[in-house]
Amino acid sequence: MARRLRLFKEQMTKAGVSPSMWSTRDDHFDLEHLEVKLEELEAELLEINANNEKLQHTYNELLEYKLVLEKVGELFSSAKNKAVAHQKELEFQTTVEGSIDSPLLLEQEETTTKQIKLGFIGGLVHREKSIPFERIIFRAARGNLFLKQGVIEHPVLDPLSGEMVHKNVFVVFYSGERVKSKILKICDAFGANRYAFSNDSSKQFQTIREVSGRISELKATIDAALIHRSTLLQTIGYHHGQWRLLVCLILDLVFSKYNC
Repeated sequence: MARRLRLFKEQMTKAGVSPSMWSTRDDHFDLEHLEVKLEELEAELLEINANNEKLQHTYNELLEYKLVLEKVGELFSSAKNKAVAHQKELEFQTTVEGSIDSPLLLEQEETTTKQIKLGFIGGLVHREKSIPFERIIFRAARGNLFLKQGVIEHPVLDPLSGEMVHKNVFVVFYSGERVKSKILKICDAFGANRYAFSNDSSKQFQTIREVSGRISELKATIDAALIHRSTLLQTIGYHHGQWRLLVCLILDLVFSKYNC
């Protein structure tokens, strides 16, 4: 019981809820009932905290996703054109097929013309890691890709750490599954969050609207959960003084030197 009361005190302190100083002893209070009550309150509080953590993580991811959709949309067209130009330059430098050194994104269609098909990955990377991130990707793919980065002006809330950090948005154009696999592994190693997006502007706009709607719904759910948590902590705070006194009296009987 003492452990649970300490947990409640910590949670109230974090939430800015002050425990009541009322500590009048209730001679009719059932100790066994108190233990059951504290156990139920602890389970409910931990469940609220766990659910809120999951909701907040999803909310932060959606905020990043929306930011990526907006920022990548701004640089996608120009980056794609440069990637195609980069591919054409590589065509004159190597003719080895099926190798990571082969030209970027060149596929022979069963037509009279050749078409360049672009594979792409986009996301966010910590700004302080952006330069080594870019260098290692180029080194791993031996330059057989095109990477474009853009600066996010304001700090963003990282979904994993929950901290505000400066990040860059990036989009990488690549050819082949081997190169893609290398890029994904490097993204994971640098903690770069990847998000799916479309090269179709109309689909991109629709996705932004859908993500914005989900963000609004999640925000309302999180706010409701926080209100419920605050109400629960206020209830606990009102009785905390009495519960603490009862527990201390019990412990005094068992450990005469227990210091409350």
